[in-house]
Amino acid sequence: MSETPPTSRHQGVWLLDPKEFEYHASPDTDTAVLDLGKLCTYDDPQETYTERHDGALRDGGAVPLTSTEAWAVLSQYAGVGIFLGVFPAMAYPVFQNYLRMQGYQVQSYQALMRLSWCVKIFLGLLSDCIPVRGYRRRPYIMLGWLIASIACLIMVFLPFPDPYYGKASLVNKPVANISVDDQRLYMNLSAPNSAGIFVMLSAIATFGSVMVVCASDGLTVEYAQREPAATRGRFQTMIYVVRDSTKILPQIGVGLCMNSFQYAGHYDWSITPNVVYGALLVPCGICLTTSAFWMVEQKVRPFTFASYFHSLWQLIQLRVVWQLCMYLLLSQIFLFFEETVTTPIQTLWLQLDPVFEVVWGPVGILGGCLYSGVMYFRGKWTLEWDWRRTIICSTIALVSIDAIFKLTSVWAVIRNPYYFVIGKSLLQIPRAIVFLSGAYPLVEIADMGNEGAVYALAGTCGNLGVPFGTVLYKTVDSFFRVSINDIQVDDTFVRWEVSYCYLISFGAKLFSLAFLGLFPRQKAHVHLLKRRGESSKVAGAVMVVSFVLLLIYSIVTNILPFYKATSCLRIAGGRGC
Repeated sequence: MSETPPTSRHQGVWLLDPKEFEYHASPDTDTAVLDLGKLCTYDDPQETYTERHDGALRDGGAVPLTSTEAWAVLSQYAGVGIFLGVFPAMAYPVFQNYLRMQGYQVQSYQALMRLSWCVKIFLGLLSDCIPVRGYRRRPYIMLGWLIASIACLIMVFLPFPDPYYGKASLVNKPVANISVDDQRLYMNLSAPNSAGIFVMLSAIATFGSVMVVCASDGLTVEYAQREPAATRGRFQTMIYVVRDSTKILPQIGVGLCMNSFQYAGHYDWSITPNVVYGALLVPCGICLTTSAFWMVEQKVRPFTFASYFHSLWQLIQLRVVWQLCMYLLLSQIFLFFEETVTTPIQTLWLQLDPVFEVVWGPVGILGGCLYSGVMYFRGKWTLEWDWRRTIICSTIALVSIDAIFKLTSVWAVIRNPYYFVIGKSLLQIPRAIVFLSGAYPLVEIADMGNEGAVYALAGTCGNLGVPFGTVLYKTVDSFFRVSINDIQVDDTFVRWEVSYCYLISFGAKLFSLAFLGLFPRQKAHVHLLKRRGESSKVAGAVMVVSFVLLLIYSIVTNILPFYKATSCLRIAGGRGC
């Protein structure tokens, strides 16, 4: 059936020029789920949409946030938030201070915790393609929590390595200044290379939580597409608010209970990492219960894999999909191009107390509240903001705040741990805005039946940019003298070396804006691209092959730093073997 060009349906002021809505689409390329003629006519470009039939992408009506149906899904993100809070929070007190890993090793640990997020596409495909007794989401949510539970249970009973410093008076002293007897009696010089099994098990636990996220994302897309266009994105925003709010609780626990001298703190008591891993069994049990008894999911009809993958392949070839994936990958690589010097600086130059890091740090109470609060504000009142302009302003603000607080600390203009950490926390404001702006188009491009795979595909491309960016900045920083022993010297030469690392990082973040032309401005632009955008098998194939190669490269290069024989390689962040 032929469709009437949108310009004949409405006469008025459009978000885009009415002439741009004329298109020639064939049945095999026009896979839009929303009529642009219904989408974006309004009297003033700055006003809210006035859509016919409210612009919802599927029937059913918006899900009330206070219903048990919504709470069942939100509770999954709350549990995942706890996992996201615990593992990064342990990087500084446990892996940086307790085990005394090098900066590039700590960064690799953090990258490995994020690496499971780079395989979301495969888990999304699994959830979409292989229903269990007719259900596509709930069985995989429960399986994910079981995997996470088993990994945490093993870490509870597996003895954790002894700390690098076994005596308070030796903490932060260079090894060259410690007697041989004290080294033998009170130090564990092999500590930096002795926790590989815990890193791997932590990665497996994270993998389980990511499986939960992928299945839950499929439900989130369904719920979000039931919302009117003017408010679409609020449920999607709420899952991130819940997820990032629940990060705070485990971070408080880690900071308060891991603050003895072994963790570079000042308490005379502490808990072992095994206790923390045991505490993670609690959210696993709660979320298993809510998914089993509260979650509402409709059974799906049987379908063939051939038809599903044909539909998915057709969607991947569309310009709107590969263009968005390309932007998310390239922009995230440079936006998350960090450095390896911050964690050693916090320990050696600022003597940062782990408790203060947890309370006021970017992954602590202050940072978590800022991040969640900005997300809530973004989803409540600013859904109509231009995505491109928002990202530009937020990225510039991110670099400006980062440069002020870090460079003044490096050159001892204001070398104060409170000043440094609060500055890092303020970065959560622009980060939250950039993150949500990049996530909103994902709901718009998914079709019925492939919600999990499409949301995971685009999200995975963005997530893959983070560990790949980590590989790049570890390699770059390996050419500068910024090891722990170098930073302990704290002379002008070392300060310049550290400054170069920071300046390169700032430049890379600003360079991420170069790819913004690939990103749509708002919902209407997404659907215009989806209906009018050309289909390219070459672009789709290039995207898939590039994705697989980058994934393999990121996995290998982020595992190398944990083994003594390969940690010296420049590709792993070392200074060369």
